[in-house]
Amino acid sequence: MNSPYNYQLDTSNLYDDELNYEARFKEIKNALYILFHHFLKLGKTIEFWYWKGDLYKLEKGYPYTGYALHNFMEFPHTNLQSKDDLSSLIFEINLSIINSIKNSYKEDLETITPFFDITIYDISMSPILTSQDHGANVLMFLTNKDLLKLSNINYLIDEYVTYDDSCNDFD
Repeated sequence: MNSPYNYQLDTSNLYDDELNYEARFKEIKNALYILFHHFLKLGKTIEFWYWKGDLYKLEKGYPYTGYALHNFMEFPHTNLQSKDDLSSLIFEINLSIINSIKNSYKEDLETITPFFDITIYDISMSPILTSQDHGANVLMFLTNKDLLKLSNINYLIDEYVTYDDSCNDFD
């Protein structure tokens, strides 16, 4: 089965010196923030995967998904449990969800994103973006039109979003 994704976010950071490492890390976080904003406008639902224990680790600035998800619990959602102790929260994307994600990014975390695992689905429930391991692995489905639009928004997209040649080019 082919992957539904055709692009990835280059999250590699090979710098040894702290100054260059921190600058690239900040650019990667900003690029992912731009991508989230784009895909939240296109998406219908969003799914957050988390470890049950993370919901109880709510320390500010700590890179646990629970701290970020705590802000979402008041919104209507579906909760699913997997066999390996992972749980999933599924939300319809609306302005409240988008604002909660934006507010979660105000934290100065040591991870690219405060969320362990996110998938955004379009209206047909096809995945259009997934971010795993706190943003260390980000895959997305972009058309040429999407890519052009994102490139016009910010130069970071051209630098950090790369075509995954294991997939076919879709428009």
